[in-house]
Amino acid sequence: MHDNGLGIKRDYSQAAHWYSHSAEQGQPRAQFNLGLMYENGEGINADRDMAVSWVRKSAEQGYAEAQDKLGHYYETGTNTKEDLVQSHRRCRN
Repeated sequence: MHDNGLGIKRDYSQAAHWYSHSAEQGQPRAQFNLGLMYENGEGINADRDMAVSWVRKSAEQGYAEAQDKLGHYYETGTNTKEDLVQSHRRCRN
C-alpha cells in the first residue's frame, strides 16, 4: 500500500521497511520489490549489489518477474557482469 499509494499517501521509505521484513522471511514477491527499490533508490539508498542479491533470491524461488529481471541483468550487464549463458538460464522466455 505504501509503495503504490493505495488508500494512503505513497511512502517509499515505509514500503522499503515492510518489503524488507517480508523479504527476510523468504517472501519472493517482497524480495523482488525490495530489489527494485535498491535498484532505483526508492525509499533506501541505491545499491546495485543489493538489488541483484534480492532479485536473485526471488528468482531462485521461481518468481517469474524476478527471473525475467535477472535474465535482463545478465543480458545487458546491468547491475552485474554481462553473461549471456546466465541470461539464457534465468530468463523464462
